[in-house]
Amino acid sequence: VEGGLLQKLKLFCTNKKYFSPFVILNFLIVLILVTGVSTMNVYANEMFQRAGGHMNRYLSNILIGLLQLVGSCLFLPLVKVYSRKQLFASSALTMAVSLSLLGLYLYSQTRYEQFFVAVAGSSWLAILCFSAYLMAAPAGLCSVPLLYTAELFPTELRGLLSGFTVSFAAAATLVTHLLFPVVERALLPHGMVWLSAAACVAALLLVLTCIPETRHKELGDIPAKFAMWR
Repeated sequence: VEGGLLQKLKLFCTNKKYFSPFVILNFLIVLILVTGVSTMNVYANEMFQRAGGHMNRYLSNILIGLLQLVGSCLFLPLVKVYSRKQLFASSALTMAVSLSLLGLYLYSQTRYEQFFVAVAGSSWLAILCFSAYLMAAPAGLCSVPLLYTAELFPTELRGLLSGFTVSFAAAATLVTHLLFPVVERALLPHGMVWLSAAACVAALLLVLTCIPETRHKELGDIPAKFAMWR
């Protein structure tokens, strides 16, 4: 694209093949942040310390990092075998189920019925759910959008739109960390976790309905699909 930044911004605002993938991808990033990928470590530390008895915060942080590393390593071979949507779907569903059960565990700690007392005493359930959540996030839901920044944007504006997306993601992460304590006080821990589970489902629906499959596709053909939208 010839011209300076203003010409590129004008083209971005007037052509659906530029602004449609940008809006969709950045909305997806918002949903992913609501799933708690940048804030759930607050609960993870608490769960691992509780299960480990005298385990200190530093050791629990190491365990969290190792689980996330395992998930990231799983992504490398899986992305060569499965489609983007398959990876995202399996990751999002695993996270949604794990967070739903974790929310039940946290909710059970506020109730005194026999069933809830039994669930509240199952600390292994919280550890299992959080471990699955921590591994599933980098194995698909957090990693696939990184591929989308290179696959959804047209070549002529890819650098500009990718830069805007990275900047938006950083700003949204900051806002998420600032709002997390406020939302947690309003919804209570179990409500916050269930909200994150709902965000996993919403992110999955967005990917399945609004983003075309990009694996084994010509990069020049993908933006054209957004241009055909009405």
